[in-house]
Amino acid sequence: MRACSRSILVSCVDVMMECATPSLSVCPPHLSPWVALPVLFVAAWAWPGGGDECMTLCNEHGPYILDRIYGVRQSLRAVLCLIDPMSTAKYRSLTPHSSDVHVFHCAAAANAKPLPEEKITLGFEHVNAPVLVGKCRHESNAVKCAALTAYCDQVKMPGFAVQFLRAGIVQALYASVADADGTTRTLVAKAFGATTRAPNGTEKIVEVGIEKIAPLVDDRERSVRTTVYDALEIICKSMKGNSAAVKAGFVSIMIQKCATEEGSLQPVCLRVLYTLLQCPGGHSLVEARENGGIRGMIALLKHDQDAVKEYASKCLALLCDHIEPKGIAINAGAVSVLTNDYLSSSNNRVVSGGACALMGLLTELQGKTEFMNNGGTEKLVDLLLQNPDRMVQLHILKSISSLAPHPVARKMMNVEVVVNRLKDMEYGTDKLLSKSARKTLELIQWVP
Repeated sequence: MRACSRSILVSCVDVMMECATPSLSVCPPHLSPWVALPVLFVAAWAWPGGGDECMTLCNEHGPYILDRIYGVRQSLRAVLCLIDPMSTAKYRSLTPHSSDVHVFHCAAAANAKPLPEEKITLGFEHVNAPVLVGKCRHESNAVKCAALTAYCDQVKMPGFAVQFLRAGIVQALYASVADADGTTRTLVAKAFGATTRAPNGTEKIVEVGIEKIAPLVDDRERSVRTTVYDALEIICKSMKGNSAAVKAGFVSIMIQKCATEEGSLQPVCLRVLYTLLQCPGGHSLVEARENGGIRGMIALLKHDQDAVKEYASKCLALLCDHIEPKGIAINAGAVSVLTNDYLSSSNNRVVSGGACALMGLLTELQGKTEFMNNGGTEKLVDLLLQNPDRMVQLHILKSISSLAPHPVARKMMNVEVVVNRLKDMEYGTDKLLSKSARKTLELIQWVP
């Protein structure tokens, strides 16, 4: 009797396989899926141990196919869960959810015992997020680290991300910011970075209170600081996140970190500061100047790394937006450094950053004089004629426009080769360069 029943079940499983791949099926052609599924249903209900037998047969005959046929898989799973719940519990997967192994594939490994706390598995839709968030608050570091790792994996899926945010994952992360375990803090920082890439993740971090993330910036673990800087860079690129970070005092924090952080982390610190300085309203610029931002950026102009030099000059350009800070920068020797080191650099991004800072400083007579004494006029002309980079060209044009009111410089630049180059750019296809070239040409040809 048992052998006969098993042969019927084998035929039924083969029928379900035939739904997807008829060429691989060995079932009788007269047995349709509409008959096979009820037979499985009745067998699992009426025959003692039928649920176990169905699961075993599915594992033996069709795990690969069943894992890829959504309708068949869901139908079998629904039948077995309704009629014999212990059959699915017994053959629960022991592998992580990200391993892409279906529950049927793991039926050979019985799991009657409950899973340990630190073993994180993917739960049902409405249960998964609250349970995982609860484990992120667990007293055990092992459980907490496992939960945070699982969160970083699952939050990549938008549907799960929304559920995690609704379940309070951001509050759970903030609660672990000051955890004594370095591994936990590293995973918390990583989780913040993953949250910023989730739908509405940045808004939720800001809403709960971005100032709570500040302790991670001063963490003794380098991996924690590295990850949180990347997260801050993403947060500050949003309007709401930028304003909240400025209000939370991150401008002064990042000015300090730009000066004291390890060399390899200084570029990302400067990128975060550069983003903060662009906050609408100018409050970040005022705070930066009050906290020694101008002298701090000038000190970084002579740094060995090109990435540091680029963003130090860009931050300086933003800070020098009126007469007083321009005078401070000029008196501190910024013009000579920018003229001699930046305009002669082989890195176009450094050249562009240097020209960006100079176009503000050259509006002052003292800046023009010092620039010309260092041979800056000739360097501008050479870059205009020889460097094809678009950003370099744009910033060189603006620097020439700032320098042109000086009569000696205007005479040096009002020559045929420069005029022809500007005319070519004026009638080019790039509208922004065309507009800037036309304005620059008017200034160097101006006659009192």
